[in-house]
Amino acid sequence: MSFDFLLRPKSVAAVLLVASVFIPGSAYRVERNSSLDIELVKSAECEYRGITTSFEELTRAYSLKAYDDPELLGWEVRPGRNPDSEALVTCRFRVSGPRNSTEAEPSVVELRRGAGSSLAVTWHLNTLAEIRITAGQDPYALDALEVFRQTIDDLLGRLVVLAESSSLREEPGSDSPILADVGAGDILVEEKRSPAWSFVRVPSTATAGWLYSKRLRRVYE
Repeated sequence: MSFDFLLRPKSVAAVLLVASVFIPGSAYRVERNSSLDIELVKSAECEYRGITTSFEELTRAYSLKAYDDPELLGWEVRPGRNPDSEALVTCRFRVSGPRNSTEAEPSVVELRRGAGSSLAVTWHLNTLAEIRITAGQDPYALDALEVFRQTIDDLLGRLVVLAESSSLREEPGSDSPILADVGAGDILVEEKRSPAWSFVRVPSTATAGWLYSKRLRRVYE
């Protein structure tokens, strides 16, 4: 599986780096700026099914999703096959081991166990003509991208839209205390469902409660 993502520059430094690729004799082509390489990878954005995140957020989320007790140790850089235009940027974590997962393939479980107590996720940065970030052949970077894809697929599968204004209740049942009101057309995340009631959450907030399942419609079927 191959993934390519084009950087959306977020700083003047990133723009200057793009220009330096085309300047003969540029100092950047002689000796790479490690700090800038790290910033380029961390701030680069990747998108899947309309949802965007940075590589820094994606890498951290992977460590939390797939491993127990991850602790960020830092980022480091080493030259790629073409030092003038390529660099390998690695994010390291101390971990207790892989999380138990009944959904992961045996080969994935074995891969995560192989990390031991030190997880290293390496991204391939290429600045020739355009700034491009790939997983290359690094199995942990590929696994991180797959976890990101699976997370988005799961999230979109649970998105529901409210057909009419309703109240979020503390427990299933019309006599349960009201926690908050939500309006028709609001997008919610369905966390779980009973025969007639659904426990939903307002995205990006802690607001959650129960409402009638019949008032919900799937955003993505």
